Amino acid sequence: MRDSEAEANFAVHDAARYIDAVSWKFASTMPDWPHEYTVKEWRPELATQFKAFCSLIRRVGTVLPWPPPPDRPVYHNRYLEIGPYVYWAMGSNGDGGPVNALTVVNRADRQCCSTTHSPASLVRDPLPVDQYKTNRSEE
Repeated sequence: MRDSEAEANFAVHDAARYIDAVSWKFASTMPDWPHEYTVKEWRPELATQFKAFCSLIRRVGTVLPWPPPPDRPVYHNRYLEIGPYVYWAMGSNGDGGPVNALTVVNRADRQCCSTTHSPASLVRDPLPVDQYKTNRSEE
């Protein structure tokens, strides 16, 4: 199967497996916008899954401003909710440019961030994942 076919067939259950296989680190430099991130380079053997996950976010994610109103938006990213988290991918140009240029996937906990300006407070239609679990590390 070619990469483009693998990306097109990558579904939420595949994303859940990828999410559980990688480490997540708290973004300590942005405490007012609580979220975690994983970096493509941390798991080079999962680069194909990283790219497919970013493609999934692009295909079915919702475009929303960040920060949300009333602040002036800096980005208009695509966000995808899976289980208790909202995910978005970024590279040097936000989530713009080719999927190959994306280097980081971020996530915010929808429960803890529902009253903040986090992207997690904006997404309304979650995609359920059965028996969802997390793999998280903190600084």
